[in-house]
Amino acid sequence: FGTLFIGSVMYAMSSMNYAQPRARDFLLQFQSDLGESEESYIEVIEKFCKRNKLINMQSVGTEELYELSFHIALKNHSERSDLVKGLNALRQVEHVRLYMDDDQV
Repeated sequence: FGTLFIGSVMYAMSSMNYAQPRARDFLLQFQSDLGESEESYIEVIEKFCKRNKLINMQSVGTEELYELSFHIALKNHSERSDLVKGLNALRQVEHVRLYMDDDQV
């Protein structure tokens, strides 16, 4: 009976991917002129991400230029380059960088 119980628990855990690490999140950084509308870069982020959280904002030289850092979770990991291209296409956004967030286990 014990072997059957342990086997069923192990099967249930493997079916739920219990031991698998979570899908990795990313760190997104870019510079933006916040004198312009913030809506455009937010729309691009929300288009490609299921979650996003602003974690840092700092001024860079001029009054309106800021470096923004977000923790993001992509809807589809294969669209990483589309997110970067979408942000780079915006006039007020510069220096887009996307990093794998290695802090998660």
